[in-house]
Amino acid sequence: MAAEILGDYDPGRILKLAAEVADSPDKKVPVLLLELRDILDMAPAGSPNARKIRLDIWTYDLLQVLVLVLKQDFSTIHGGWATAVKLSQILSTCCAGLDPPETNEFYDLTLPSATDNLLILSRRIQVRYDKIEDPSSLIKLQLLKDFRSVLDSISWLISPIPALIGHLLHSQYLLQMLLTDDVETSRSVMSLIQNAVHANPTALRTLEEKFLFSLLDEFVYKLSASTDSTLGRSATRTILDMTEAHPAIVEILCARFKGLRPLLGKWSGKGFEKELRELTKVLDAGTVEQVESQKLHDAARKIQAMYRGYRTRTQLKKANKALSTLQRSFRKKRANKEQEQAAMKQQAELKHQLRVRRQRALREARRKELYLMESLPAPQVNKHISQQQKSAAIKIQKVWRGHKSRKNFQTEKDSRVQYRAASLIQRQVRLWLERRRRAKLDESFMFSQQLSDERRVELQGKIREYRERHAVHCISREKLKEQHENAHSVLASHMMRRAKSLKADQRRRVLLAALDTDAEMMIAAPKLGDATEEDILLFSSKSVPVAAKARHSHAEHMRAMNLQWYQKLGDEFQDGSLRDDLEENSAYNF
Repeated sequence: MAAEILGDYDPGRILKLAAEVADSPDKKVPVLLLELRDILDMAPAGSPNARKIRLDIWTYDLLQVLVLVLKQDFSTIHGGWATAVKLSQILSTCCAGLDPPETNEFYDLTLPSATDNLLILSRRIQVRYDKIEDPSSLIKLQLLKDFRSVLDSISWLISPIPALIGHLLHSQYLLQMLLTDDVETSRSVMSLIQNAVHANPTALRTLEEKFLFSLLDEFVYKLSASTDSTLGRSATRTILDMTEAHPAIVEILCARFKGLRPLLGKWSGKGFEKELRELTKVLDAGTVEQVESQKLHDAARKIQAMYRGYRTRTQLKKANKALSTLQRSFRKKRANKEQEQAAMKQQAELKHQLRVRRQRALREARRKELYLMESLPAPQVNKHISQQQKSAAIKIQKVWRGHKSRKNFQTEKDSRVQYRAASLIQRQVRLWLERRRRAKLDESFMFSQQLSDERRVELQGKIREYRERHAVHCISREKLKEQHENAHSVLASHMMRRAKSLKADQRRRVLLAALDTDAEMMIAAPKLGDATEEDILLFSSKSVPVAAKARHSHAEHMRAMNLQWYQKLGDEFQDGSLRDDLEENSAYNF
């Protein structure tokens, strides 16, 4: 197929087909003309070959034969009405883009005759369709499909040629097809009329009154007699299209069909309220001027509605954005508040744990004290109490002096800093004043003394000697290259050592991370009474040195716990928690 489209056109094929048509009987001509479809498909539409093919079909009178063939009764032709439908499609395709030299014959005779014959063909199909009473019959459905295909061919034929639309609207066959009670065919005919009015709106202005009245009578009759919503919609839409194309029809409707306005009420709620409202407005207007004014009013109202919708959507978009910002800030504020509450709760929990720990330490100290007093002889109890009170007083005084010193340290530090700053400022000011004084003396001395020629020569000699002694030596290119190589070797050695340092630094960071993890595990460790096997495995180490160190520390701690009370008196107040408890309960010790 693609090869045929892209290949050269062979005009001998059309000549051969024309000879076969001329020598064949009338019943075989339609079947032979079906070959025109293959010939037309040889070139894409709009190409030079396509125009040449259509011109040869016209030149060999195949188009005229095709128009005449459509008048036949296809019930006796091979293929039946399907052949007629295919021929109607071929006819509309041949006429599209055809501009023969005999323009008068083509536009004045051939095209009107083709339109009439297509209308006759569609009318014959409609008659046979109406005779079949069974709505589910396959033959009836096929005839309806053929009928719509022929009407589509008519629409394709008349759309590019406005003059044919007026001829179509004046045709008696069109009115005969419209005079039917069948819903499907009536809708198809009204769709054809709508397409014709859209293609050439001025055709209704040249339409005679009797044809115009006949069309309007049939449309109004379908609105009054039919109950099918699709047919009512089609009739309403057709009347509206005709009033838009020819506003004078409004006055005809108001004068000729005065009962149409209340008749439209029965179609309310059928699914085409928009068309009914438009037709009601047209009938209420009554005149062409009022209809135009109503159109302008509707257009302005539509523009206003679109603008209000746009403004409302813009405001909603801004409101949604502001609402999103508000929600985001509210959630952030709520999250911050929850974090603060959690931090306060955690702080309160830590304070509570510290208080409980202090209370436990205090109870333990009191228990040890009572145990000690029970074990002492009676004469030594007062002596022991006085020694304890004295040591407690010394401890309290020491802690208080440390607290006072730390409190006064910041004030004294600020004073010392201010004193040093003042001293430094004074020293710098004195130095600056001394430099100013010396500069003034030097200036006065220079202006007061005049150099002699001998002195000037002597000074120039000293300057020359200094310059010779401190001459600037330029470094040679070989020296620079040697320095560059030395720097490169130093850099290379540094990069080699840097890898080792990076590896050591990485090992150190890993060790710190492990220590942090162990510290967190120790802080979150459960009590010994609550410990499980999983906790024991978690705190167990596979390293032999670590396990040995843990056993040694455990043994030392157990040995310290088994010491006598007098052996542990020196270590009693070394714990920071016991010192804090001593500060809170110093009165009790007294």
